Amino acid sequence: GAQKLFGWFGGYGLAGTGDMDYNRAMATVYRTYGYWKIKYSTRYASEGFQVTDDSGSQIYGGYEWEEGHPRIKTAVLDTAGKILKHGSDIALAPYSSWTDGRTRSFEERWGSDDFPWCQSVPDPYGKHPAMTTAQLVAAGNHMVGISAHGALHLASEHGWDWTKILNYYLTDIKISKIY
Repeated sequence: GAQKLFGWFGGYGLAGTGDMDYNRAMATVYRTYGYWKIKYSTRYASEGFQVTDDSGSQIYGGYEWEEGHPRIKTAVLDTAGKILKHGSDIALAPYSSWTDGRTRSFEERWGSDDFPWCQSVPDPYGKHPAMTTAQLVAAGNHMVGISAHGALHLASEHGWDWTKILNYYLTDIKISKIY
């Protein structure tokens, strides 16, 4: 279950770009992951930290990226202290850049039913216009959880707010303020 998290969140993606509701949704996803890592991860404990800034944990573009993309700070402040939960569980939300027109359930992709909030949903919003399913997977798109391009499209083209986006891609989640 939880130890399989390594590498799920490997794309800094479109952080700080596009519609603010997209940024709010992704800020909540990133915070949820960071909160879980701080609370439960022991992978790097002997080295004195919990999260790396590469594709093994969560790619971080650095201070210059944040300075050049002030929407990140705004989104973080707008969603301060909020994480995703499923019942009493922290609802980690994997995401990838594109899909082939639908997301995959966690069980379909990785063979475990430990993450019931990750169910398959139609995703015409994040469907890559040219790549086949095999090409998408080869490029690192596991298609589980949130479709980053789909979320961006729903926010900017359909006016969805960040909570509606998260509730579309994730099943039976709640957004909880923890601080």
